[in-house]
Amino acid sequence: MGNVFSSVSPPQNISGTIDWVSKSLFKCKAGDLIQLMYKYNYFDNSSPKLREGLIINQISGSYFSDLATLIAKEEQDNVRKERNHLIKQLANDLNVEIGHCDSFIRMVIEKKIKEDIENSKKFVTDNRNVTNQQKNNDDSVESNVYNGEEEQQPTSRNTFMTMQQQYYQNITGSSAMPNNPNFDSITNTINTNTGVSSTTAPSGSTNTLSTAPTSLNQQFSTTFDISKPFADNLLSPWEKQGIQKVIEKLNLWESNLKKVNKTLKDYGITDKNLDAQNSICKDRFKYLNFGLGILKTKDVKKKRTLLAEAYLPVKLIISELPGNEFIQTLRKIYSTVLTTSVYGVFHTSLLIGEWKFDWYDNSLVSVKFGGNGVYSNSPIAVIDVGVIYGKESISEAFTKITDVCCNFNALRNYDNTQLNCQHFVNEILNSLSLTKPLEAPFDRYFTDLSKGENKRKYYFTKSLQKKIVENTEIAKDDRFAHFYKLKSFKFDSNYFNENNTDYKEISIDFNSRKEVDIFCFWLDALKYFELPEGKQDFWLLKAFDRSFVFKNNNNIDHAIGFEVVDFSEPTGTKDCAFFASNGKFEDNSIRRFVYNVQDLVIEPPKR
Repeated sequence: MGNVFSSVSPPQNISGTIDWVSKSLFKCKAGDLIQLMYKYNYFDNSSPKLREGLIINQISGSYFSDLATLIAKEEQDNVRKERNHLIKQLANDLNVEIGHCDSFIRMVIEKKIKEDIENSKKFVTDNRNVTNQQKNNDDSVESNVYNGEEEQQPTSRNTFMTMQQQYYQNITGSSAMPNNPNFDSITNTINTNTGVSSTTAPSGSTNTLSTAPTSLNQQFSTTFDISKPFADNLLSPWEKQGIQKVIEKLNLWESNLKKVNKTLKDYGITDKNLDAQNSICKDRFKYLNFGLGILKTKDVKKKRTLLAEAYLPVKLIISELPGNEFIQTLRKIYSTVLTTSVYGVFHTSLLIGEWKFDWYDNSLVSVKFGGNGVYSNSPIAVIDVGVIYGKESISEAFTKITDVCCNFNALRNYDNTQLNCQHFVNEILNSLSLTKPLEAPFDRYFTDLSKGENKRKYYFTKSLQKKIVENTEIAKDDRFAHFYKLKSFKFDSNYFNENNTDYKEISIDFNSRKEVDIFCFWLDALKYFELPEGKQDFWLLKAFDRSFVFKNNNNIDHAIGFEVVDFSEPTGTKDCAFFASNGKFEDNSIRRFVYNVQDLVIEPPKR
C-alpha cells in the first residue's frame, strides 16, 4: 500500500510533557488514536478518510474495550469474533472499506492493547515479586495483616513492605512581627470539614457516654456527661486560671474571625466555658480526644486486637505557607533571618495514630481526629518519626501529649518567632523521646527547608548514579526514559573513582504522586533500595509520597498515583502505587490509619 504521508513528520506527542508510560487505550481520545497511527507507522491510502472519520465520530479507545478485555484474557476464539464485529461496525460508522478497518484494528489497536498489557506486566511482575517473609509486616494496612489473621496477599511484591518491616524492627522504641509571613494562621489553615477542634468530640461521637460503643465487652458506669462543664468547686486553682486564659484567647480569636466573616461556631465552638474546660482539664482532654477516639474509630477490631503487638506510629508533617507569591517570597527572606528554625518558615504538625496536632496563631492547640481521614491543604512532606510500642507506653504517651497540649493552652502565647508550631511539635517529640530523622537525605532536606526551599527535592547519590551507569539497559528502559533523559550521565568508570572530584550534583523535584511512584519503580529496578544509601533515601521518598496523599480533596489529582493497564477491570486500569502493598490508592497509613492499642481503656473523668 502506498504511503501517502511519507513526507509528513509525525506530530508531537499529545499525551503530555511526561510520557514515561503512554496512556492506556481506555484513556485515548480520537486524537490519541491518530497519534498511534503515526507511532506504529500505519499509513495507507485510506488514512486521511480514516482519520477524518475518527475525529468526526469522536471514536475513543473505549470503543475497543471488549476486544481489549478478550485479548487480556487470551480468549482467542472470542477475540476473532469481536474483531470481526468491530471491523464491520467501524466500517459502517466511518464509511470506510472493511479491509482498511481490518488493517487499522490489527496494526494499530491490537498492537496498542498488547503494548499496554506488556507495560503493566513489567511493573507488576518484574519489579514486585512476592516473598513469604514480607507477609508479616507490622504496618497492618500496608501488609494486609489484621488481628493475627493474614488477608489474601497480592501477587506482587512490594519493596515498600520490606522497608517497612526493617524500619519497625530497627526502631526502639499573638505578637507577630510586622510583615512576617504567618505560617500558623488558623484562619487560613484549618479546614473545618476535615476534623474537629481540640474541644469537640471525635467525629460521630455523641454528647453522652451512654451511647458510645463498648470495646472488648468493657462497659463504663459513670455520671460524666461531656456536654456539661464541671462545677466550679471541682476545679483546681491551676485549672481555673487556665480556663480563664483560654476564654480570653477565644474572645480575641472571635474578634479576629469577625474581620473575615467567620464565627467560633464555624470551628465547632458554641460554649466558651465548656470548650475552655475541655482544653485545660487534663482528664477531660485525654478522655475526649483519646478515650472517645479509641471507642469511636473505624475498624475497632483491627486497632484493638490482643493478637498483635500494640503500636502507635508518629509522623511529622511539614506544610507550605498559605498565601500568594508575595508570601512565598517573604518566606525565603525570613528564612535567612530565622537561623535557629530547623524547619524554615513552614508549618509543622504531628500525626500520631489518627490524631493530628497543630499549634496555631490563636494560641490554642487543635486536635483533629481521623474518622474519615484528616487532610492538609499544602503538605510537602509527611515523615515517619518513630513508633511507640506496647500498650502501657502508648497510655503514657497519651498522658504526656495531654500534658503538653493543656500546658500550651493554659500558659503559652503564640509568637511567630519565639513560640510557634515548631516549638510545639518539638516539645511533644521531646516528651515522647523522639526526634526528627537524622539520616543524610533528611539532613539535606531539612537544610533546604531552613533556607526557604519548599520543593520536594531529591538528590541523586553517587551510589545511585553509579547504579545507573552500571545498569544502562535497565536505566534506559522505555518505562524510565523520562528520568534517564533528565540529566546526562558520564559513562567513564573513572568518574566514580573515590579520588575523582569531578562529581556533578543531580537533583529532581516531584510535583505529583505519580512522579514519585514511577521514580521509585526505577530505583527499585536498579536495586538501589538494597544499598545503605538507598534504604535511607527510601524514607524521604515515602515522605514525599505521603504528602501527596495527605492533600485535601481540592488537590486530589496530585495525590493519585501511577496506574497500569488491566483490561479485566471495568475501568481498564488499576492502581499501581509503589508505597502500598497491593498498589491501591487507599492502601496507605494516611487514608487508612494503622495502629493497635489492644485493650487500652481511657476512662472518663470521675470528679
